[in-house]
Amino acid sequence: MSERQTYDFNFFKPNSAYARANTRLIGVVVVIWALAVFGFQFLLKSIEKPVPEAQLTRFEQIWPNAMNGTASQQELKELAGVYLNLMGRHISLRSDENFKLYFTATVYDLLPQSEKQDFLALTGKELSERKSMTSGIAAIIGLEENNILTQVLPYALVPYDGEPVDPKALEAVPQIMQKHLVHNQSVLTDTKFLGFPFHYFYTAIFLLVLFIALCFVYCKIIDRVAVEHGMEDKEV
Repeated sequence: MSERQTYDFNFFKPNSAYARANTRLIGVVVVIWALAVFGFQFLLKSIEKPVPEAQLTRFEQIWPNAMNGTASQQELKELAGVYLNLMGRHISLRSDENFKLYFTATVYDLLPQSEKQDFLALTGKELSERKSMTSGIAAIIGLEENNILTQVLPYALVPYDGEPVDPKALEAVPQIMQKHLVHNQSVLTDTKFLGFPFHYFYTAIFLLVLFIALCFVYCKIIDRVAVEHGMEDKEV
């Protein structure tokens, strides 16, 4: 009875010279890919430094005055602007009722006494009504007419009774500011390459090109290895 040839292949226990060469080549490709992907992330993490935005610096200057009731009208405008800007950038904050209450209370403090009651009534109206009645508030907090944040304003208001916000609840505000206005940066994130921040170019474009290049190199080398081990005819 003739010997039966087996075509079984085990990546972890290659049983032929060609299989071993193929396994080594795949291992090299995977190591290069892993170093390029994960090594860069470790490098980013190792050299990053927390950098506060200018808004956070200004907030930290204003916040003590706001807490003790000595903040000027201009400082309250800036504080309201920081609140609204954050809600415009982070959708999650638009569902944070406490954060919206801080904003609403700050706007209330900015209004002249003659307009406070109308404002309290406005905060209790439906969203569709608030959308048509907030242009005056936008001007009060220093927003220009064409500022995109004017579209966020109706969503940032919540029903308010005019009473001071609980100081204990306000303790969460600096934590929120630290969370959203401090960013880990480094030379890899600040450097521009072909118009992109380098870390974005590297992860979104270069790694994709590298993957395709590794596939191409693998195919070229494995073809040569197959010929060397008699798996293919040189003329094929």
